Amino acid sequence: MTDLMLGRKPPPRTRLGFRFAVFGLVVVLVVGLLTTRLFYLQVDQGGYYAGLAQENGRALLPLRSARGLIYDRAGRQLAINIPSFVVRIRPADLPFTERDAVVRRLSALLEIPESDIVQAIDRYANQSFELVRLASDVPSDVARIIVEESGSLPGVQVNVEERREYEYGALVSHVMGYTGAISAEELALLSDAGYLNDDQIGKTGVEATFEDVLRGRYGQQEVEQDALGRILRTVQVTQQPETGNSIELTIDVEIQRQAEEALKWATDIVNLSRG
Repeated sequence: MTDLMLGRKPPPRTRLGFRFAVFGLVVVLVVGLLTTRLFYLQVDQGGYYAGLAQENGRALLPLRSARGLIYDRAGRQLAINIPSFVVRIRPADLPFTERDAVVRRLSALLEIPESDIVQAIDRYANQSFELVRLASDVPSDVARIIVEESGSLPGVQVNVEERREYEYGALVSHVMGYTGAISAEELALLSDAGYLNDDQIGKTGVEATFEDVLRGRYGQQEVEQDALGRILRTVQVTQQPETGNSIELTIDVEIQRQAEEALKWATDIVNLSRG
């Protein structure tokens, strides 16, 4: 019989049946392969991939040690440690598409020029998984805002660390010296000794001379992190930090004070600005 609408003969029924059979066989094979693969991934290899996923959410982080204290000969504290908030960022956890918005917000909160933040991030472009210090001694209200907005600030962390404070200020500053951020040149020399790119190090005076004694030794902890790099919990402490040794100097603050007062008295008499 001729197809009146198309003007051609319909294909034989045996050919149509063969095509449907082939199509059905292909579908069965594809579904069977997918089912087998799914079973392999979820059942046979499920534990392996679950372990990988768990490891991907974990990281080994340093546990900073407390710097040793400094006393005068009478046991008076000359240099102590006080807690302060520090803001850091891990460039690897900051998507490039969100970088401008994050930098803009941090600039407003920390009162730091955007260019300085970008420069700090780019300085460690080859070490993108390292934490980069953006600001130290951050006010508590600013630190709290950053923590509350952490969902929109990927890669940004607020930590508490100890800041150096000198009890007698300028009276013994010429002896004490000070600590400051480690430079690229210093890091290149001291990285094998365990120093990190945002460490504080003795720069001058007693702080620099006795750096090895005062610093102590960092520990290490295993933590669980979310996709934004935020620490969810501490899994275990693999190495306890060792507090730096305190030192006692031979100077006496009260004698130093009396000497300074005597010098000022003498210079005032002879009308000199320096002694």
